[in-house]
Order: sequence, then structure tokens, then C-alpha cells
Amino acid sequence: GINAEYGDYLKYTNRNMVNKISLIASLCYWLFIMQCNSANIGKLTFYGNGADSGGTCMLNNPTASLATTMKTVAIGGYASSKCGLCVLITPLGTGTGNSDFPRRQPFTAFVNNQCPECPANNLDLAETSDGVWDISWDVVDCPTTGNIALQLKTGSSIYWTEISARNYNQQLVSMEFLIGGSWVKLNREPYNYFKYTTQVTPPVQVRLTSVGGNQILYTLTSNDYNIIEPKLIDTGKQFSSSGSPPPSSPPPPTSPPPPTSPPPPTSPPP
Repeated sequence: GINAEYGDYLKYTNRNMVNKISLIASLCYWLFIMQCNSANIGKLTFYGNGADSGGTCMLNNPTASLATTMKTVAIGGYASSKCGLCVLITPLGTGTGNSDFPRRQPFTAFVNNQCPECPANNLDLAETSDGVWDISWDVVDCPTTGNIALQLKTGSSIYWTEISARNYNQQLVSMEFLIGGSWVKLNREPYNYFKYTTQVTPPVQVRLTSVGGNQILYTLTSNDYNIIEPKLIDTGKQFSSSGSPPPSSPPPPTSPPPPTSPPPPTSPPP
């Protein structure tokens, strides 16, 4: 009868509404994921060729082979944890100044300095040029070759250790010593050396951890404590794979198939 047909019509309407809500929710989730994957947006300025001298991070380019090919940058919102990052910089073609920068192709640069006057997400390129230019940038693996190296700061000894890592291909987040069977995290100074102020008894096991959780181990010996900067200690190891890939994107939402329309309710007999 008409009541049954009207009930079928309500079911159809409710089902259609649920499908629309599901599609809207799926689209919102997809837009959220795209937002998470978006690059950093900021400004780029210049502070002169060769002006960094290793920068606040006390780091030169990762390997000598890159010294004349990969540019260095100072970063706004500085923290020593950002030292040694490689960033892929994409000019957006807008800004002000007299430079060919807005017409350049994307390029990779090495973070080795702070830019105190720069807001977060802004970069200051160690190059002689002019202007303030709009950019997007992402953290990428450094195109390094060879192994991670350690360097003991002048004045270091078994009684007071200041040690840095160099030539890592991913962001370095921590360095630890194995002391008395437990891992002890070393304090990272603003100038990018890790400090341990208690006497150690070599050999001491060192653990380095990347942003992606990759780890390498190295045993620091008594002989190593005689290798002071500028000399380097070769760990013989490198982080194994990218530690900061973009989150994997889900497949784009698909529209649910249109529901089959029920037959229109028939009019009751006169």
C-alpha cells in the first residue's frame, strides 16, 4: 500500500543522504592529508658568498665534492637540531628585488647557520644577490657520499667530551653514550656539539639516531680521544634510508555509485 511505498521512499532518501555525508567526509580527509603534505612556505633573502664560514652549526658542506655545487643557507626559527638539514628550495616566481632567483629551477641547499632576524620558515642564502623572494621548501635527504664522521672539539678528553657528527644524510636528532649499561642522551649545544661532562672510561659505545629512527653505533676508543678537530673520526657507517619521507597519500576518494531510484509511489485508487 501507500504506507509501504512511502517507507521505501524514506529509506532511499536516507541512504542517499548517508552516501553524500560519506563522500563529504572522505573529501575532507583527503584535503587534510594534502594539507599535511604541503611544503613550507616562506621568504628567501641573501647574505653573501662565503659569508657563513661553517655557520653557527660549525658545519661545512657534507662532503668536499659538494663544496662548490651545493649552496648553504641560514634558517629562521633556528635550533641546533636543524643543523645539517638539506632543503629543496623552489622559487615561486614572486617577490621584490633585482635577481634571476625567481626564474631558477628548484635546487638543494645545506642548512649550517641561523638567521636571527628571519621568521620561521624563512631562509637566508649564502650568495651575493638582491631581493626578498617567495619560496616553498621541503626537507630532503642530503646527497652525501661516504660515511658519517665524528669530530671531538678542542679541549675534549675523557673528563669532558664535546663531540659533533658530520656528513649525515638525514636529520640527526640525538647522540647517546652507553654508560653503565644504560643509554645516556648527550646535551646538544646551540653550536651543534653534543656535550657530556662526566668522565668516561673508553671504549665507549656511541649511538646516533636520525629523524626516521635509523641508528648507527660506533665505539669510541682511547686512540679516538687523541683525534681532535679539525681531524675526523670515520664511523664506517651511514644512515640506511630516508628518515623524513612525506606521509603516504591515500587514494583519492571515489564517488559512491548513485543509488537506484525506487519507483515513484502510486496514487491510491479514487
